[in-house]
Amino acid sequence: MGRRSDHGREELEGLILEAGRQLMAETGYSHFSAREVAKRIGYSVGTIMHVFGNVDRLVMAINSRTFALWAAWLEQRLANVQGSERVQLLVRGYFEFAQANRNLWA
Repeated sequence: MGRRSDHGREELEGLILEAGRQLMAETGYSHFSAREVAKRIGYSVGTIMHVFGNVDRLVMAINSRTFALWAAWLEQRLANVQGSERVQLLVRGYFEFAQANRNLWA
């Protein structure tokens, strides 16, 4: 695979994170591969390592995005709810989100 340079660092980080999130959603952590992420975006594994340092940091960045997605999901559902109903919805929301995003949450 030839060297590419048609994306800036921020764009490249976004491409890697989105492809990584999609792969994680499809396969889960146990089958996650930087090589597959690189293949999906048309860059080398070395490029991913240059941007994130190592696979663990990439996975942590994907997990951070998952938490942000969960927070937005909960915020939307809790917007007009008060008191004990809010606590119940929080607990139920945690399990619903985890169920709907099983491979991202595991």
